[in-house]
Amino acid sequence: MRCQDIPDKVSLVSAPGREWGDTGRVSDMRSSTKSVPAGRSGRGLDRQVLAVATLMVVVGAHLWALYTPSVGGPPLFPGVDKVVHVVLFAVPVLAAAGVWRRWWWGAVICAIHAPVSEIVQALWVPGRSGDPWDAVADLVGVSLASTALAWWGSRVAVKAPQSRW
Repeated sequence: MRCQDIPDKVSLVSAPGREWGDTGRVSDMRSSTKSVPAGRSGRGLDRQVLAVATLMVVVGAHLWALYTPSVGGPPLFPGVDKVVHVVLFAVPVLAAAGVWRRWWWGAVICAIHAPVSEIVQALWVPGRSGDPWDAVADLVGVSLASTALAWWGSRVAVKAPQSRW
């Protein structure tokens, strides 16, 4: 079987009957002098890969910050621990929105992880204690991110401009 006889299975390269010919074969694309149509350059795939990579880095940093033993030292300001907890749980929810259309799954996972992380810290991580107020700060972070995403989604979902009259 020759390469030109193999049907193209990648929709980003060729769309049968639309742009590069009726057969959808790789040979149709090679013989065509047309440019790649808008939206078919693979940029959506690049964004998806970037979003997944970002989520992986964020979750890795999140788990590292929660489960490494405490190094101690004076805090930068009073309550810095609670601010860190809010950020540690808001950022993964925001990063999940870049990967999943149903971003609220990230919020649910983080909301369940909030009290679990405090229990794990109290029982198994040296130099850490399980503080119920840290769990509250975690849930505040999840809530803030969820509220921001819901608000943004409602703003983006508006399809037609409002009439002045």
